[in-house]
Amino acid sequence: GSAQRDLLPEAVARRFRVVPVMMTGAELIVATANPLAPNLEQDLAFASAHRIRLAVASPSAIAAAQERVYASGASPGARGSTAVHYVHALGG
Repeated sequence: GSAQRDLLPEAVARRFRVVPVMMTGAELIVATANPLAPNLEQDLAFASAHRIRLAVASPSAIAAAQERVYASGASPGARGSTAVHYVHALGG
């Protein structure tokens, strides 16, 4: 929903094939299908001005979540749900 959309610009999310999930304290949890991409965490931190924690999700889940989060007419019912259910969070 709009709260997630505000966490990371759409152009950045689509460029890196990620989706913002939620803020936890000072960290932004971002789901990706490719957590080992070079400089991903640093590039997202720069673009979002937040510390990043990566979470792993399938490419199809990322694509579907991007459509939900960044759709121009996001449905009100989507606001309370997280973008993806991530399997494993990376980092500490």
